[in-house]
Amino acid sequence: MIKGGAAWKQLPEWVAYHRLLGVEHFYIYVNEHIPNLLDPKSSTIKDFLANTPLSQHVTFIPFQDDLGRFQMQTVQLADCLHRGRGQSEWVMMNDVDEYFQVMTNASSTTTMNSLSHFLKTILEDGSVPNKLGAIQAKNLYFYRKYSINVIKEISNKTVSLEQRKCPKLWKREKKQPLVTSSNNTTVELYPYSSNEATDRGREKSVHRPWYAIFPSPHRLESGERLLMDPATQLRSSHFKYALNGKCIVHELISDSSLAHRFGPQIRNILYPN
Repeated sequence: MIKGGAAWKQLPEWVAYHRLLGVEHFYIYVNEHIPNLLDPKSSTIKDFLANTPLSQHVTFIPFQDDLGRFQMQTVQLADCLHRGRGQSEWVMMNDVDEYFQVMTNASSTTTMNSLSHFLKTILEDGSVPNKLGAIQAKNLYFYRKYSINVIKEISNKTVSLEQRKCPKLWKREKKQPLVTSSNNTTVELYPYSSNEATDRGREKSVHRPWYAIFPSPHRLESGERLLMDPATQLRSSHFKYALNGKCIVHELISDSSLAHRFGPQIRNILYPN
């Protein structure tokens, strides 16, 4: 799902990254009113076409929800799984600030790092249920260098949830813009990660359309599912501000695995000159 100018700016890089992992097609659910969205001549689509050579892999789907209901993501996922039946072996749902990252053989830049190869090995494992409905990846937050200053400033004092939502620190951090260019991709702007994955309930899943029963954005309500090890198998790398409700952390570690492996490749795709 996509909404707002910042998300549209992040979209080309998000598509380029997941294409490198082997994702073949993207259904982008647009949660805002854009006149003539499906018209190739519309300004929004023309801007996207001009900024990425990957547009042939993208289908835009108008899906506006003026009430901001979280359950609409479940409806979108169900719609996408229905579209995928008969033509897609796997369907994943993640936002443009969430990047699936294969952790096996992490030092390599070969196809061993591709999501398609990883999923194939999952199905070839004789211990996996034949009707596996989904694999689940734990969520790991990534932060920009500026976020370290924010975390250090509050680490020695108690900050309530209400204070986290609208403190001066939050306003200062929001002024640090998300700018991607030929010199800075998202994976390079966020070089620090939280020291551990989030608690259960925030996972993102890769579903098998025929076997996923009652799916939701963060879990599979019914059906066979496997939870991946975020250190050795698969994780969801989620790019965040340091202050964001319950997402605040007090310990960061340097993690440039995404930047080293994919930063140059993303730049070559989006900025070939």
